[in-house]
Amino acid sequence: MRCAARLASGLLIGLVLAPGCQRLNDERTVHLDPTEIHEMEFDPPRYEQKLTVTVQSSGFPVSAYLVRTEDKDPAITGLNKDQVLSSVLAKQEKATDMTLSATIPAKTGFTLLLKAGTKGADVKVKTVGR
Repeated sequence: MRCAARLASGLLIGLVLAPGCQRLNDERTVHLDPTEIHEMEFDPPRYEQKLTVTVQSSGFPVSAYLVRTEDKDPAITGLNKDQVLSSVLAKQEKATDMTLSATIPAKTGFTLLLKAGTKGADVKVKTVGR
């Protein structure tokens, strides 16, 4: 009996620690004021992760940019100056319904930047990583 219990415990621990089992499933609703830039920062995954971010705005277009956390400050500076961002993992601009996809390297934090247009909006964001 003890041998079977140890085997079961070992298998369970192995499944929990197996690569690729760290999942992200985050859902939030945020309010953006006109021309506001909102940042949603995420912890680094232990392993490479395929990320899908779904953004739905309440009728007014918004822009979404997925960047490495280390590139967040220069990206925000660029967005404030309406400059093209070069260090973006994924982006979509001026839409009410969008899906961003990216592969996040292991141990790399990432940030989702949301920028409102000339009108504010309530934005629903769902982030899924596998």
